[in-house]
Amino acid sequence: MRSRFLVHWLLLVIMSLVIAPQAVPVAAQGGCPPTDLRIRLDGEPPPWMIISLSGESEVVLTVLRGEEAIYDNLVGLASPEDKDLYYSKRVNEGDQFYLGKFAAGTELVFRITTPEGKTYFTGPGERNPDGLVHANVQQISNQTFWVGWEDLFEGGDKDYDDVFFQVCGDFKTSVKCEVPEGAKPVPEIIYGFPGCGGDGPRGLLQARWGRFGNEPQTELRSNAGEKLELECKDGVIPSYVLYYTTPSGQRYPVGGCPFEGGCNTAWFFHSGNKNNDDKPDCFITTRWVSRDYGEYDDDYGPLGIDRHYQNSWTKDWTEDPKLLDWADSIFNTVSQEFSDPYLVKFSYKYNYNLSHPLQCGEPIKPEGDMARITQEDPPLGSEVIAFFDGVFEILQTHEPGAPMEGSPFELCDFNSDGSCNVADYQIFRGAFGACRGDADYHPIADFDGDGCATFTDQDYLFTVNPVNIDIKPGSDPNSINCNSEREVITVAILSTEDFDAATVDHTTVAFEGASEIHVNWKTGEPQRHEEDVDGDGDIDLVVHFKLGDTNLACDFLEGSLIGETFDGQIVSGVDSIRMIVP
Repeated sequence: MRSRFLVHWLLLVIMSLVIAPQAVPVAAQGGCPPTDLRIRLDGEPPPWMIISLSGESEVVLTVLRGEEAIYDNLVGLASPEDKDLYYSKRVNEGDQFYLGKFAAGTELVFRITTPEGKTYFTGPGERNPDGLVHANVQQISNQTFWVGWEDLFEGGDKDYDDVFFQVCGDFKTSVKCEVPEGAKPVPEIIYGFPGCGGDGPRGLLQARWGRFGNEPQTELRSNAGEKLELECKDGVIPSYVLYYTTPSGQRYPVGGCPFEGGCNTAWFFHSGNKNNDDKPDCFITTRWVSRDYGEYDDDYGPLGIDRHYQNSWTKDWTEDPKLLDWADSIFNTVSQEFSDPYLVKFSYKYNYNLSHPLQCGEPIKPEGDMARITQEDPPLGSEVIAFFDGVFEILQTHEPGAPMEGSPFELCDFNSDGSCNVADYQIFRGAFGACRGDADYHPIADFDGDGCATFTDQDYLFTVNPVNIDIKPGSDPNSINCNSEREVITVAILSTEDFDAATVDHTTVAFEGASEIHVNWKTGEPQRHEEDVDGDGDIDLVVHFKLGDTNLACDFLEGSLIGETFDGQIVSGVDSIRMIVP
């Protein structure tokens, strides 16, 4: 029992004399037997949940036994009706209150009021006077959820055991996964799972879920009661399926591979790991991206045989010209646009740069410009289940071939060479600024799934060290004749007090997509040039590029350089230019 000042006891007595609840126990409509559930979250607030009805329903509250607490708290319903129900120290476990019959979609907001006059509500912390979450909501089933309360201002001991009750009805809950102030969502790659098809395993697969767990495991649970699983669904053509299970046990497909021989990359975002255990606090987003590097998905196979295959993702029967498919599933536990978990599915179609098919691990990719994009976005539920069932059904009409393959170890490994380096960063920079539907849009470069490749995505994927560069050293402004493709552009990487340009591997340096033109005539390797171009006594690295090899256009106002140090650090610098049109 917590120690309290005498004034708290006096307040309790006064409140008990002047406040009377507006509801009394009644017989439960349909029954709501008490559930013995005790979940303590000592020291940390739980993820808050919205509690709403999935159908028109009668609602019954059942009192559960709480811990000894000095406060005789007034328990009530705040919305959709505001009414007092009972005092926490004047009821017995099992007492029931009939709250009424409410329409589908109604959010139920409960409250407790302490003798000090402070009122706390279920839901987000901003509803409460101290800005903290005071209700630990745990959903037991579609008909039952449990609520434990912390009744002290500023959280007290945060054990959420001062008031307990259970509510029965036809419910749905949405986990509101909030990132701590000053932090950002934490990404984790799903990797290390076997191929799906051939002699590989079927059913739930062992996978590595980012940094959680010391060994591969078939599932990852969050501290909010959610679960992720990866299955190789058996069939004529087995297929990957990523599942998300809600805290109340509903299981939905939220990603999967629709392509025979497809290459797959998967990751998720979570809010953090306050408990420093093997579970994230709660899931924010999952992402599953598949690339059709196996057989053609249109009428004709690679040998010119008329096979009449239907594209399982887009349902297309024919394409002219043939296009390369990507499938992208972005699942938000609760998106900004929708009150329920939502899954958005995109189809990206690219022109071919290379012949087909290719293997997943090949460093050369066949994607040209994006040709077409389509989107489907039914809310999580029966429509999503039906969609993925339809994808799998069509896939079974195809001829079996290569197994589907899984993720690279690092998401920044854009060229699949087994490492994350400046070559991958150069691919990312090629998609930087492109948005969904643009010709050079790259779904993985748009790492956070907001529709564009931005600095936020760069920060997630790469650690880039800014350096000072000087385009055309000794000139000001840095003028370039934009019609002279043979013009040589000299760029210096400058040494400073904090950076030694001599640590840069000159063979990795690129300026607007171009490489050093001064090469050893025997080996073909770029030659190294070092000199003190700015007269500060430090040695700078000097590189040379031909304008016609760069991506520079006549409307450019700056040029950027990227490279890598000998110990693998990516560096990048920008300087102004003046493009002259004679």
